Amino acid sequence: MSAKFEATVDLSKGVSADDPACEKSACANLKMALGRFAGVTSVIYSSPAEVLNDFNRRNPQFSDFVDPDTFPGEFTVLLETKADYEALNRTLRDNPTIGDVVVDPAK
Repeated sequence: MSAKFEATVDLSKGVSADDPACEKSACANLKMALGRFAGVTSVIYSSPAEVLNDFNRRNPQFSDFVDPDTFPGEFTVLLETKADYEALNRTLRDNPTIGDVVVDPAK
């Protein structure tokens, strides 16, 4: 079954600022845990700089107004079903390394 839902898992500002390359245990362990979660078909990490570059590419009219420290690092997680997303969100919502979890249908 192909992934139908895409979740963005934002790191907390503290974890992201301390480990922009996602090499330390808090971030690296989260990446491994996301990959083992039921229904997850892909986990891709984007550093804060990559998130900022992507935002500026998609929204050039705002690039002069965005502080370089605005965006934390994030994981793009592809999931098979909305139920998988809901379960993932319930599991992650109290995790101190997570800032937010947002879902959009995969494109």
